[in-house]
Amino acid sequence: MVFKIALAAGLVLVSGGFTAKHSMGAETPYKVYSNVPMTTVGVWTRTDIDIPRGAMVAVMAEGECLNVKQPTKKRLDPSACLRFKIGEKGVGRNLTRLYGSQHVAVTKSPGEGRLFFNIAPFLKERRNWQAKISATVWVWEKGKADKVESDLRHLVQAHPDDRKFQALLFPLTGCFTQTGEDLRA
Repeated sequence: MVFKIALAAGLVLVSGGFTAKHSMGAETPYKVYSNVPMTTVGVWTRTDIDIPRGAMVAVMAEGECLNVKQPTKKRLDPSACLRFKIGEKGVGRNLTRLYGSQHVAVTKSPGEGRLFFNIAPFLKERRNWQAKISATVWVWEKGKADKVESDLRHLVQAHPDDRKFQALLFPLTGCFTQTGEDLRA
């Protein structure tokens, strides 16, 4: 009887040990912030996304900015109207349109701070415009940024029909070229 109890307790401990190891997956080297709403037109707006110094940041946006009072007027897509920067004193950056409908940007963070965005700062009658843009932001911290290429390759292979991951490759090579990492480009 004591033997059966010891055997049962041993099995529970061993199976619990295997279960714990199995549930511990590999930690992803990046953070993903999905469906970040970007609706404020004309002013720099701070998000809750912290960007550390030296991090690689990828922004993918979808949606539009439209004139509410004159709906027949031209609508602006994210690459035409969305700007973003890292930190309050950061440099404003634009998105690039690839494959006709993918609006993406990749940059390396020169400083640390929150992610800010600005929609259509060039509009004169801002109150007449309404933005319905959402973004997905990917952040690779400095120590994990060396895996950006392999992570994107895995995402492209996992989603071969989704062109937004393929579109990230072009601004990524431009980012490497601008930072002097020509061999990675």
